[in-house]
Amino acid sequence: MDYKNLLTIGKLAKISGVHVKALRYYESIGILPPTYVNPENGYRYYSQVHIYLVETIRLCAELSIPLKELKKYISEESFVISMPDIIEIGIQLANQKMRQFQDNLAFLEKIKLEIQRSDRLFEADEAQTITIPETDYWLVPFRETFDSDSYEYHQLLNETYVEVLSLGLRPVYEMGTMLRYSGEHYQSFLFLTLEKNQRNYSYDRTFTMPKTTYVSKLTETNTSDLVERLFPELSDKDYDKVVFKLDILTSQFNAHSPLFEARCSLPADYSS
Repeated sequence: MDYKNLLTIGKLAKISGVHVKALRYYESIGILPPTYVNPENGYRYYSQVHIYLVETIRLCAELSIPLKELKKYISEESFVISMPDIIEIGIQLANQKMRQFQDNLAFLEKIKLEIQRSDRLFEADEAQTITIPETDYWLVPFRETFDSDSYEYHQLLNETYVEVLSLGLRPVYEMGTMLRYSGEHYQSFLFLTLEKNQRNYSYDRTFTMPKTTYVSKLTETNTSDLVERLFPELSDKDYDKVVFKLDILTSQFNAHSPLFEARCSLPADYSS
């Protein structure tokens, strides 16, 4: 075998600027087969074609195109690369990243506004009324223990968030516990707030709350007599209350003693 016009793996690494370990990985997944392998010592040898192939692999890596998928677009016999297909995939992935970036930016802006609202609630140091338009919630039955350090709650919240995303639904910032009262008794649920979408209504766990006015307080109170302690003027009124306990952030968030927002729906005929 004439090695004169072939490249060692070290030479290919130097020319391409790609580490030897990476080149060996590319070979292991089948996208950089050497031109020749010396059967006596196992040395790999590469041709000039491999320089262009490595450049294409680097491009795909920068575009986040899965390298194992690259074999679909390279002819094993002639090393002809279907560049239009690769570029098209790159465009699709770049658009997905842009949409994700925009979604992340919108989410951060929402958190910023919620922190500002929480700060105003904290500074006011008194109950505030808030009217919320019709909203979709994802409900999961959950036995409320009124334990702010409940590992079960945090685990279920994380699992529920992942589940909702996997269904193609979009949770938004507000989440926590919902208590639905009927007389003196209540059912408790873990809830996520959903972005409005027709797909929400394909699932039994979606609960739509009509436009409702609430009285809201920022508090550390976390006991089973939550309504009686925070909203005594409402606790004795005979109507089906909905109470939210929301995890919130404030400008000076104290992880050792977190505050949460408690909201209690007002009766339809309520007047302050």
